[in-house]
Amino acid sequence: MYDEIITEKERNFIPQDLEVKLYKDNYHQYITMRRDLKRIYDNIILNEDGLKKNESSDINKENKLTYSSINKIEKSEDYGGYNEGGNFEENEKINQIIERYNQKKGGERLIENAYVTMLFRLFIWRDMLREMKKERAFLGINFGKPQRSKSIEILGWARDEWTRDGWITPHNLYIHLFYRAGIVGLGGICVVFILLIRMIKDFYLQSNITGGILISVIIYWLLIAAFLVFLEFPYGAIPFWSVFGMTFAYYQNKKNEIKYENSSYP
Repeated sequence: MYDEIITEKERNFIPQDLEVKLYKDNYHQYITMRRDLKRIYDNIILNEDGLKKNESSDINKENKLTYSSINKIEKSEDYGGYNEGGNFEENEKINQIIERYNQKKGGERLIENAYVTMLFRLFIWRDMLREMKKERAFLGINFGKPQRSKSIEILGWARDEWTRDGWITPHNLYIHLFYRAGIVGLGGICVVFILLIRMIKDFYLQSNITGGILISVIIYWLLIAAFLVFLEFPYGAIPFWSVFGMTFAYYQNKKNEIKYENSSYP
């Protein structure tokens, strides 16, 4: 998969210090399929939160499939792993039922899922920065080269995405810009934040409520861009740059008004 020979350090990697033991074959069950899954499954069967037993034949089939999978997991060592021959579709069914249960709970997320989501991003960011360092890509990585994450592909996370597209989304606009455009992209990020800081300072000194509201919207979107795929798509980029441009124009207008008022006095 990768055009480089595995290093001696990677070959002799010992995972016992990792809490989730990510390099074990049974990583998926070790992280998400522990005994609390059995509790979730029992809650689904008992119809807590209004899930009906006869909702559909498909749900009943999924429940049976999940129950059999849990039994296999509990009977195997460390709650098992992927059986020989692979049970990827079966585990996907289990994840779907967990997701449905969490939705019924009003958006509550399992701590295991949140932990994996955090690791998912950290692994991608680490692999991107390592690749840049290795290739000395001061001007960024060529856009023609798909952005791949060894760690994510080894773990099998986001399998549908990177097997379909051939690349994985980093979920961080700033690292993504730095990865693709290098110091030029980093300079662009600095320009945006310098303008933002100037506007914040002037609106604060002017006690400008309108400017403060506009700045708050921009800051909110910039924070989202650090963890989600937002400004990379038109539905996020168009409103962001529209509001940013409108805010900057408003800032310039207020600045000119103050200059005019100051110059009108003798």
